[in-house]
Amino acid sequence: MPAVKSALKSGAAMLAEPLICACLKSLLNIPVEESVGWLKKRFTDHSGALPKAIAAANDRAWQALELALAGESLYESIRGRLRDADLKAVRDQIRNFVAEAETGLESASSGLRLRAGDELARLKRQGRLGADGVEFESLDMTRLGSTAKIADDAHRAVNGIAASLLADAPNLAKVLTLVPSAGGIPLLAAAFAFFLRRQIATNEELARELTHDGLRWLTLKQQAGFQNIEIALEAHSALLLEALGGYFAATDGKLDDLAAKLDQFLERNQVSKNAKAPIRITVNGDLELQRLKQLRDRLRELPAELVDAELQSLLGAAEAAAGQYAEALKSHTAAEVAASESADRRLQAEAAYSQFQDHCELKAWDAALVALNRAISLDGKRFRPLPKHYIVESILGAGAFGVVFRARNTILPDSKGKELITASKAFREEAIDRPLLEIFGEAFTLKNLTHPNIVRVYDHGFADQDDQRGPFLAMELFDGVTLEEQLKTHGTLKLDDFLAIFKQVAAALNAAHTAERPIIHRDLKPANIMVKCVNGVWFVKVIDFGLAVKSTARTASQNVPVSQRSTHDKANIGTGRYAPPEQCGEKPYPIGPHSDVYSFGMTALEALFDTVKPDDDDWNKIPKELATALKRCVSELYYAERPDQKRYHNFASIAAALSRRVAPRPEEPDDAPIDLVAEATAPAKPKPIPVAKAAVRPETASQRVSRLENQAQALQ
Repeated sequence: MPAVKSALKSGAAMLAEPLICACLKSLLNIPVEESVGWLKKRFTDHSGALPKAIAAANDRAWQALELALAGESLYESIRGRLRDADLKAVRDQIRNFVAEAETGLESASSGLRLRAGDELARLKRQGRLGADGVEFESLDMTRLGSTAKIADDAHRAVNGIAASLLADAPNLAKVLTLVPSAGGIPLLAAAFAFFLRRQIATNEELARELTHDGLRWLTLKQQAGFQNIEIALEAHSALLLEALGGYFAATDGKLDDLAAKLDQFLERNQVSKNAKAPIRITVNGDLELQRLKQLRDRLRELPAELVDAELQSLLGAAEAAAGQYAEALKSHTAAEVAASESADRRLQAEAAYSQFQDHCELKAWDAALVALNRAISLDGKRFRPLPKHYIVESILGAGAFGVVFRARNTILPDSKGKELITASKAFREEAIDRPLLEIFGEAFTLKNLTHPNIVRVYDHGFADQDDQRGPFLAMELFDGVTLEEQLKTHGTLKLDDFLAIFKQVAAALNAAHTAERPIIHRDLKPANIMVKCVNGVWFVKVIDFGLAVKSTARTASQNVPVSQRSTHDKANIGTGRYAPPEQCGEKPYPIGPHSDVYSFGMTALEALFDTVKPDDDDWNKIPKELATALKRCVSELYYAERPDQKRYHNFASIAAALSRRVAPRPEEPDDAPIDLVAEATAPAKPKPIPVAKAAVRPETASQRVSRLENQAQALQ
């Protein structure tokens, strides 16, 4: 323990030395040799007048700074300890000091001042601000008595103190170097000079031996201000500083306790602290939600200026994980303010990005883009969603895989030679159930697949090409709405509209399945079908080929209460609602074109009946042959003795039903190729289904099942 005290004392002495040296140089205006000899003699006896005066002036200077930093916050901490009359006197004296002393603190925000005051109180409790034990030999007394460098010495002294405190007290270090707007020296140097001069003036022995006319740092206003603070300190010094120190110490203790409890809360609920991680709802249940409310209430009872960015971010992460996005936004906004004032660009960028995610959950797209741009300006390498040559214009939406932006590609022209406008999806690799290499391979295929009902892919890659981070797909921009939005707004489709739309959907899937390198969609649902009606004519585009969420993610999202579900959860549940049993791991079937057939059927039921489980009354509303075809689309039977009971293995036979024809004859194979593009745009009158000769060959039922299995596996 003695060693620790000695180290602290030594450190405190070193902290005071720059100011002592600067003031003594300014103070002494006598010959160098005589001054040096006099100072050596005076410093030898630490109980003598000069060391005591220096120590007292140092203490008073830090006390004055402490009161100036606390400002209005001081009065709450001492309320009840002083009579009303005394409290008013103290308030007036401190206000006059701040107003008259030209402190330079007027340029600091109240938050910065309060955090700096907290750090100063902590350093004082640690014994690091005293001036005891300063040795004359440690002082650089060169240019003793010179007046030319007085102001420079003062600035240099305070800058040295600030530099030594930067790691432990960054806010205090920042305010120490502030100067009055009209010019002058920092507050700490001015206060030390004032109080040293007062100590000398009130000590007859020192006053006789020292000439202090050389101390010309102070303006008349500053002297008046320091006189006010001196009155307050002399009248209630112990009470004021004890109350203020106790206030900060108690607040620090509460903040430490809250930080520990929030850490435990996040760990218990498996909440990620990674700012880029997708929002996952893991905080639910009445008990955990009540605990979160208690933590938030306790935190917000404390001065916001003293809650650092990291703690605000932890609270925001917990609130987002509880589906409380508006509350999370408040916390993340406070985190960015705190990080900005402490000049922590990393935390500031993370807080801005978290606000972007909160705004996305609230569907406040414009505000989300503003927050994202702030994050990019602070840390573009980490938070830029697209390569630099993409200029983001707006946010189109967010889902299970990420966010879709309207963005201009500044190096890829469109058909008119202008910058290409794209719908670019920045997605999360960890959310997808397949390797990224496979998805990019299919993206390459889609670049070369021109089809009127498939959204074209223009580009793919990484936002950060160097580190291979931030995968994205840039696609054709289609100015329609999703079928999901269409159904929510206008209700179920009339039969003619249904046929017009779903013929085109079937055409798109057939084209993908029969491409040179076949592609299975894997996530067909109303949210992945874009529609637009112009003068009674429907235009349709199928999007997001090959992107399917992990089954574990779907299961986790289904367990989240409806009121708390995030955009990510809602999209996951949407996928599960339309996914075939083999894709959910419920059946041992291979994934192939028949998997998209099932999702097509479930999507069709949703569009026709507003349910994926229609009853007899629903089925009776549509033509019998269409009902029969849709029932086969959603059949879970992959093998069956009766071919008319099992699910279609591709879209060939579906076209007939969508054209209001009778079901195919038993001898017609399900996998007969058909031109669904022509079928989608054909007139209403029936036309025969072309059947490839190679498909009409004699084979047994078992041979046919085996052949279809091989085809399905080859298409995976």
